[in-house]
Amino acid sequence: PEALTKAVQKVVQKSSPHAVSGWKLDEKNGDGPDSEGPVDLQELKRIMRGKKSLLENCFQAFESNYPVLMTKITICIEKNEYEELKNNAHRLKGMLKYLAAHNAAALAGQLESMGVSGDADTSADITVQTLNDECFKIIDCIKQVLLVGDFS
Repeated sequence: PEALTKAVQKVVQKSSPHAVSGWKLDEKNGDGPDSEGPVDLQELKRIMRGKKSLLENCFQAFESNYPVLMTKITICIEKNEYEELKNNAHRLKGMLKYLAAHNAAALAGQLESMGVSGDADTSADITVQTLNDECFKIIDCIKQVLLVGDFS
């Protein structure tokens, strides 16, 4: 089990510049938020109060709800349903903020703003695709965090 844990930690460290090392932020890479990665691991631990079970529950909710919301957002853009675009993007933004996924939350915020303004411009499709790509990265990142073990 110890060899497996070390192997997984190596994979995590290679995939994220602020990877977890013994569940402390790797100080040699900096002690600030992970603005490069999909999830700010330090803030995620703070939000979840170090409780792995809470992270598991929130992650399951995100993983099951985000595809539905992304589909609804895409349909709203196609049909110019701005109020629904605003509402669905807002819900997704809230989930992303709770997972400390700042980049993705900002993208959801852009879509929410398009809903508020009633103007989903030509960049909306690109924003949706970028957000979807970011969500895949979030899922991979959190799966690695849950796989490694202790979250306290």
